[in-house]
Formats: sequence, C-alpha cells, structure tokens
Amino acid sequence: AAICTAVAASLDGTLVREVARPVDGTVRIGHAAGVLEIGVEVESGQVRSVSTYRTARRIMDGRIYVPAQYLGERAWYRRERGLTGAHR
Repeated sequence: AAICTAVAASLDGTLVREVARPVDGTVRIGHAAGVLEIGVEVESGQVRSVSTYRTARRIMDGRIYVPAQYLGERAWYRRERGLTGAHR
C-alpha cells in the first residue's frame, strides 16, 4: 500500500498528489514503527522506477539445550563447548 500511495503522490492529477507531494523524488510515509522513505521516478507521466529501503530488526533471540545423550558422535561439538561427560 505504501508504494502505491507514493506513486499516487508522484503523479499529476491524483487526489494523493493534492495533499502530499514528494521532495526530490522521495515520498515519506509515516507508520506505526516510524517513517518509510520511498523513491519514485516519473518521466512524462510514466512511472520509471520505485525504490524503498528497509531494515530488519531482530525479533527473537534464544538458546536451546540439548541433553548430552543426543549429541552422540559429535565429539567436536563437546570439545568446542568445553563439555565433559558429566553434563547431562
């Protein structure tokens, strides 16, 4: 929806253009997590390109615990982690 809105803001004759105009080919759209900048290139009334920049944020981090009995032949893993047979 943001890309369509940005394109509409960049095209003459649209209702969106009447209330929001791009600055230097960039449309800034506010949303719940901040502001999204969308670049729109229009030539002779035709959309040539649309671009956006998006970042990802970590939404989860965690650890898993695997009982030693399930590691089986993975001695390399046990050595790297400093594990001995006593950890179960």
